[in-house]
Amino acid sequence: MVEHYDSVFTSKQNEEIHKLLQRPQWSFAGGGSIEDGFTSFFWHLDGLEKDVYFLHLFKEIQERFLQGKDTELVRCYANGQTAGQSGVPHTDDGDITILYFPNNWKGYWGGHLNFSDGKDITKVIEYKQNRLVKFDTNILHYASAPVMTFFGLRMSLAFKIKVK
Repeated sequence: MVEHYDSVFTSKQNEEIHKLLQRPQWSFAGGGSIEDGFTSFFWHLDGLEKDVYFLHLFKEIQERFLQGKDTELVRCYANGQTAGQSGVPHTDDGDITILYFPNNWKGYWGGHLNFSDGKDITKVIEYKQNRLVKFDTNILHYASAPVMTFFGLRMSLAFKIKVK
């Protein structure tokens, strides 16, 4: 299951999320490796599940996008990618991943979310401001890098969710 929703939060909420993710708490500790030896590194902001604002945001996500499921938040964090910083195909922990895209974005900047069967890209969700993507954690996925002419930080806010 891969679903996406647009215009998820109010413009005020989107501005607040973007502002909170601008805090100087990022580390260059994101990324991973795959079997062929390719390693990617990108920016990471961990521990947001302890932040009152993001806990409140998760409650809203539960009500609107996880109706009827008894769920708990396992982790919440943000990933940040600059030009040339691509993710690698991986699965997630928990049962459901929700990604939120806060940046004002132009499609030609790249940075889209790719889903894979391990060999080919099977689905692409374009990065778009105020878009939420919900998917099962066992689906291989990765974020492609922003193009070299993009000089900012492509951010995604991740909620890792366990179904009780």
